[in-house]
Amino acid sequence: MSAPDPYAASPEVFNVSHWKEAVKSFRPSENNFFSRDNAEGSLVGYVEASRIRAALRNMIGYDNTAFPAGPGSGIIQRTNPITHPVYTNLYCTSAAESQFRPPYRNALQGPVVAQLKIPQKGTGPGGGPSLGNYAGYQMAQMVLRFQPLPYPVLEDTAIAFGQEYLRNTWIETETPNVDFLSLDGFQQTFFEGSGCPAPTSNPCIPGSTPPANQVPSEFGIPIAKSDVVVHWKNVPNAFLMTTGTTIPSGIVGFLGGLNGDMFFGYPQGTMLFTGVRLKRNMWGLAAGTQDLIFWDVDFHFRYFDPPKGVTGPALVEIKNPDPTKDFTRGWICHPWRGSTATGDLNAGLWFGASFDGTSAGKKIFQYGHFYEMGQSPN
Repeated sequence: MSAPDPYAASPEVFNVSHWKEAVKSFRPSENNFFSRDNAEGSLVGYVEASRIRAALRNMIGYDNTAFPAGPGSGIIQRTNPITHPVYTNLYCTSAAESQFRPPYRNALQGPVVAQLKIPQKGTGPGGGPSLGNYAGYQMAQMVLRFQPLPYPVLEDTAIAFGQEYLRNTWIETETPNVDFLSLDGFQQTFFEGSGCPAPTSNPCIPGSTPPANQVPSEFGIPIAKSDVVVHWKNVPNAFLMTTGTTIPSGIVGFLGGLNGDMFFGYPQGTMLFTGVRLKRNMWGLAAGTQDLIFWDVDFHFRYFDPPKGVTGPALVEIKNPDPTKDFTRGWICHPWRGSTATGDLNAGLWFGASFDGTSAGKKIFQYGHFYEMGQSPN
C-alpha cells in the first residue's frame, strides 16, 4: 500500500480533482525545455488554501516506514510524485505556493479583519514558541516543476519484501583505472634468435643465442578496476538507522566485503564494498508518523574481474556455469607466475586462492549478500 495520508480524514484532504490549472491566452507557466541530456516542464494552477499542505505533499510525493509484522518486517511505503499530464516521463520534483484572496465579508457581516486571523495549524515537534494566529486566505496558486528522475519510480505493489533496491536507486560507473602490479620471481622465455635448444634438453651455454630459454623477470600486470557508485534516494530514517542510534548497522557490517551473489549484474566476488556516504535531508512537510529525516545513500564499490587461467587437459577457461555461484572470479584471484616449462598458457593469468588451498577455505576477503543492505535492520 502507499504511504498513509495523515490528512485523509480532515478538511485538508487533497486529491487531483482539487487542482485547477490556470488558463490564459498563453499558458501562464514558464516555457518547457528539452534537450538530449535533460528536460524541465512547469504548470501553474490553483487549489483551496485550506488544502495547501496536503496538496504540496501529494505533488512531490511522500514516504513512510511501517513494520506490518513487527520487528524484522520493515517496509517503505511510498506515494510517488505526480507525472506531467503531457510529458509523462517527467515527475514533479518541486512545488511552490502563494496564497491570495482574503475572505469576502460585506458590511452586514462585519469587518473583514476579524476573519483574517485563524488559529495556527499546530505546534512544531520541539514545542517551541509560535507566532500564534496567522492570516487566512481562500485560494493558493501553485507552481509545479517537472523533471526526469534517474531512478525507477515503482509503486509499493510492484516490489516484494526486501527488494527496495529495485526502486529509487541508480548506478554510475567511472572509467576504469589501470594499475600495474609488479611481482618478483617471474620468468619469461625468449622467442627471438636461433641455434639454442630448449632448456629441458640442453641448457644454453654462455654466449649462445636465446630462443626457448628463460630469463628472470619482474612482472608488471595491467589491472583494470572500475569505481561503481550505487545511489539510493529518499530513505526514511526509521527504516535505515538502528533503533536508538545513528548508525546504519544494516550497511556498515558489509564494508570491506565482496558480493556473495550476482549484484546489479556484476558477477559474484567482483564488487569490493569500499565505503558509504550518507547525506541527511530534512523533510519540511512531514506529518503523521513520517520521519523528519530522510537519507540519500551512496554505496561505493570497486569492480575487479581479472583474466582467468585455464585448467585441465582441454585447457578450458575457469568460469563456473552458474555465474551467481562462481567463487573463482574477482578479488580472491591471484596471478600465477608461470612454470619453467616452455609455453605455460597460465603464466600471468589469475586463479582463486585461499589460506588453506581449498575453494571453501577462508579467503582474504569475505562474502556477503549485498542486497540485504536494502532491508531495515529493525
